[in-house]
Amino acid sequence: MKKHTEIRVPFGLFLTVIFLTIVGTISVTMMWDLSRFNKKMKNVYGYEKITSKLSELDGIVKNKFGGTIDGNCLVDAIRRGYLAGIGDDDSRYLSAEEYKQLKKDLQAQNTLWGVRLVVYSGYLKVAEVYNEASVGDCIFEPKDLIVKINGTDVTSENVEECLKILNSDEGTKINLVLRRGIDDLKKELEVRYITIFPLLIKSFDDIGYIKIVSFNEQAQKEFPNRVREVGSKSKAIIIDLRDTATGSLDCAAEILRKMLPQGLIVSAIKSDGETENLFYSNGEDEIKKPIVVLVNGKTARVAELFAQVLRHYKNAQLVGEKTAGKGKMQEIFELRDGSAVELTIAKFGLPDGSSFDETGIAPDFVVQLSIEQEKEMEQLSSREDLQLAKAREVLNEMLKNAVKPPVKPKA
Repeated sequence: MKKHTEIRVPFGLFLTVIFLTIVGTISVTMMWDLSRFNKKMKNVYGYEKITSKLSELDGIVKNKFGGTIDGNCLVDAIRRGYLAGIGDDDSRYLSAEEYKQLKKDLQAQNTLWGVRLVVYSGYLKVAEVYNEASVGDCIFEPKDLIVKINGTDVTSENVEECLKILNSDEGTKINLVLRRGIDDLKKELEVRYITIFPLLIKSFDDIGYIKIVSFNEQAQKEFPNRVREVGSKSKAIIIDLRDTATGSLDCAAEILRKMLPQGLIVSAIKSDGETENLFYSNGEDEIKKPIVVLVNGKTARVAELFAQVLRHYKNAQLVGEKTAGKGKMQEIFELRDGSAVELTIAKFGLPDGSSFDETGIAPDFVVQLSIEQEKEMEQLSSREDLQLAKAREVLNEMLKNAVKPPVKPKA
């Protein structure tokens, strides 16, 4: 058994960590000036009250705690607690390992085994097997549950550690137990990363289809070629943003620049009411084909912005369900030790000056899928997917009426 060494954290060091965390997280990352910082701190507590409470807590722990303390875990926990205490669910602290993974996701050219994993009832569930992984010797199927890794049960308590094991260096051997239906399947395989394209394209007669999985760097790079490919064969375009909730504002804005006429794309609405315009389109690459955007309750953040900006400038029609209403703008600030803070700095401002935060965006044509259909959306045919079928219907009507939007149904 590995012997644990007890680490006693001196009170002075404890307070120093707290103080640096407060100053680093607020003063540096938010880049507030000193007077504004002091004003905000007075509205919550004061330095004296914070240090007094921590001093009292440290005294109890120092004298009474019978276990051991890991200094690195303590620092991470202090930072997480501080971010949790500001009352914003969208702001968070990322350990160095978590931040490293986030940067990989934003680049998102390679995905473990070509599958998308999500946490589900304490297990890791295969939510999607990407097209690039569905050929060859792929052992995974949608809905598979990873219930054991290298002999250890996957639980809600250790799921993050399990993800770290799975995201090992390529070639690392891993033993898995997959639960498929009522059967548990033992598999031994090597870690392998498969290149995944964040844009999927199809065509339905005169209508092109583009699914944006994530607004990452690869999507930004590939979009001009993909939209030209679709546009050369189609008279109208469907853009599918259902379940799209990841990506960066920079990438989404750059894609919109390849579609819009000249004008403002997005602004930042700050807490004091001040507005800062961020991205513009010069109109040089405007797409002049009619567009329908598919959205649902999992369409969030920059995907919501993307849909509404297309509606504003291109008179794009939205089909599906009301979006998530996650309109807060985050910025990531890397800390000295390789960890990071993802902090809310403003709300997304639409071209008309409004915000969709907490309210969401209502579609022009409401079409709901059943819970079962939503789970199986990737496997639905174009006829079974009622939202996709409605989008095609709307575009066909727009084409018949010389791109004049169809009459919206009465509420």
